[in-house]
Amino acid sequence: MLRIPIVAAAMIAGTTFSAATPRGPAVDAHYNYAAGQPVKGKWKSTPVAVVYSEKDGKLEITPGQLKFKQGQVVKFSIRNDTAVKHEFVLGTTTENLGHAETMRISPDLERHEVNGRVMKPSSTVELQWQFINTGKFEFACLVPGHAEKEIRGEVIVE
Repeated sequence: MLRIPIVAAAMIAGTTFSAATPRGPAVDAHYNYAAGQPVKGKWKSTPVAVVYSEKDGKLEITPGQLKFKQGQVVKFSIRNDTAVKHEFVLGTTTENLGHAETMRISPDLERHEVNGRVMKPSSTVELQWQFINTGKFEFACLVPGHAEKEIRGEVIVE
């Protein structure tokens, strides 16, 4: 039996391989988010710090706007400097509004979102993410009562 290496067989068949940007494995069956996908493992990533803090009784998220390139892998370090629980959820406004409604209906339901993290008071969490699509997205705190205050930041992917 003649054995042809896969790359050679693909070249003969007219298929080409390219060194695409890392896609990383999906971490659950519902990872199809407009903003991209979670990435597991060790990838070359851009570190980005996001801080939730309180000033004059009002929650602030710093920075308020982030810009990335399509395909870029980012490792978010999200710090909650407040005395209450918060969320960091990436998505479109429509996706986040849907998530906020679910949170409003079932506020005590324990969630494990692949496109976000829950932060206990005075804690730091990480999220490694690849921005697959271009466009405007957001990160938001969708905890009931916080979502209504529109505690969010903007993500622009070019």
